[in-house]
Amino acid sequence: GDIQLANRAVTPLLEGVAADLLRPPINAYRLSLHPDGMTARIHNRAEWMGHLGHRLTRLARLTGDPRLVRLLEEVREYPDVAEILDDYHEPTAAELMLTLRLEHPGGDLRFHSAVTTFGSAHDITLAELTIESFVPADARTREFVQGLDLPPEG
Repeated sequence: GDIQLANRAVTPLLEGVAADLLRPPINAYRLSLHPDGMTARIHNRAEWMGHLGHRLTRLARLTGDPRLVRLLEEVREYPDVAEILDDYHEPTAAELMLTLRLEHPGGDLRFHSAVTTFGSAHDITLAELTIESFVPADARTREFVQGLDLPPEG
């Protein structure tokens, strides 16, 4: 869950997140689930917490990685996370696409999340790489993202 690289459009979405959560290594689970992170701005908090918590639980079980196990124990201590995970159910076909609904000073934003992993990678670095893309889920969000005044890359 440690973020290695993010594009410039992410920064404006992190307004209000505690500075210590934005110091490297930035962890996506902490950023989204910690009470000083993005959690207060997520409208569909329970669904998003369940989604991320289930993903982290699955990774910790599959890999047995002690770091992931400790991270899972940590996030379960955050308000509401353990209760939501204990009540979590696998999504039905109708619930397959989860939309992140985010409150932002620029208006309420909606993003679809797409996660890519390399299931048959022959390189250990690629085997542990996950790419998550957030795609605008409605015209309002697309217009907001296209209108961002982003600094040049580099």
